[in-house]
Amino acid sequence: VIGSVLRARSGELWVATLGGLSRLSGNRFVNYTSRDGLGGDAVTALFEDTEGSLWIGTNGSGLNCLYRGHFTWFPPEKTSTPKTVYGILQEKNDNLWLSSEKGIYRVSTKNLKEYANKGKGEIFVDHFGAADGMQISEGSSGGHPAAWRMKDGTLWFATPKGVAWVDPMASSATIQ
Repeated sequence: VIGSVLRARSGELWVATLGGLSRLSGNRFVNYTSRDGLGGDAVTALFEDTEGSLWIGTNGSGLNCLYRGHFTWFPPEKTSTPKTVYGILQEKNDNLWLSSEKGIYRVSTKNLKEYANKGKGEIFVDHFGAADGMQISEGSSGGHPAAWRMKDGTLWFATPKGVAWVDPMASSATIQ
């Protein structure tokens, strides 16, 4: 089962599956799993950031990143990031927005990459749910893409009760 597909700026094709993360380079597939440093093998979301880092969401094992040629796993219990990630987007200020089974999370890529470099560190996470304007505090993995960035910079997330969106450049991020 394929959860997501991403064509990187390098031209490589990345495929998220329930059996890991596959990369097509030239005419050869290579599969990466938890044995290679991923937090889990059920990969659900992919996103390439402005620096070329590959952000990887999983079902049950949280967020991962392929940064400087190495996989880093951000254990949810240590980083306050969600266990399941359905969609990943980046705002202009470099924060990542993660759609999950428990709402939408905003996290600093700077903090995440510092954690990746040191293997520890403080990660600042903002969590948004029904109390913040969402109709339901749950993202959706029922379709792909589960998240989309519009040309105007607004971020849209699929939920079981329609879409939720946020303008991350507004003075206060409110989910609509």
